[in-house]
Amino acid sequence: MLYLYMLMVCYCYACCMRLMSVALCLVLLLLCSSCSTSIVPITQRVQANSVSTTRLNASYAAAYHQMLASREEIPPIDSVLRVRTVGARLQEALTRYFAEVNKSHFMSNYSWEYNVVVESESNASCGPGGKVIVNTGMLELVGDGDDMLAAVMAHEIAHAIANHTAERMTDKKIQGAMNGFFAGMSSSSSSSSRMKHDANYLFNVMSTYGLMLPHNRFQESEADHIGLIIMAAAGYNPNANVALWKKMNAQSGNKSIAQWASTHPSHDTRIKQLEALVPTVMPIYNKMKYKER
Repeated sequence: MLYLYMLMVCYCYACCMRLMSVALCLVLLLLCSSCSTSIVPITQRVQANSVSTTRLNASYAAAYHQMLASREEIPPIDSVLRVRTVGARLQEALTRYFAEVNKSHFMSNYSWEYNVVVESESNASCGPGGKVIVNTGMLELVGDGDDMLAAVMAHEIAHAIANHTAERMTDKKIQGAMNGFFAGMSSSSSSSSRMKHDANYLFNVMSTYGLMLPHNRFQESEADHIGLIIMAAAGYNPNANVALWKKMNAQSGNKSIAQWASTHPSHDTRIKQLEALVPTVMPIYNKMKYKER
């Protein structure tokens, strides 16, 4: 009976598809007309964006400073200095990179800040405009070596450089518009309310697990790739990135959410991807180490 019901839902969906395909194209054309395209630095990927970078940076900066002001516990000063020292070195590497490709103006979009918050969770972030936060829990995990801390921070900075937040907000807009469109089409059909509900639910699940989550995982892998290049260009050993994720995996008890249901690649997938990428960036690291002699 369940299989028959699912077949009926799919049949109702298929009956609407011809009319929907025309209308959906119009919806997507309207959405695309409000989007601009840009090139992700380093990977050279073309991305769509319907969000004002200037407004996003300003609103995030306000939220960032409000969050810092609300913190009651002050982090250790040596931890803050350490994070800012590593951040400055990564920032210098980025400045050199954009100067070499004649895009120094790109850095004007960022007002870099590096801070530490007292939180036990092993986490860090870099929001739009270059607002970095590292939890004390993450500092405990990486230990004394700055290579591993640089791996964490370079990955988070890569998200900001690649404008991933704005891209995700654009993805959400597109998903919302498509879901709204599909709901509207279903409500105008003669199918039962149960079938309309199930068809809408099916479309939402398909768009989430078939499009949104895979794209989030792609962004995480892209940030891993960009982060490796940034840390290597700053003179930090890229092999520390693999060691970091092995530590993260061990901390989680070698358990993670099933990859298909997660915004992030699994730890095992991430480690394998990083192991394949590290040899490609070692020449950058070795060149920097030679210059430092």
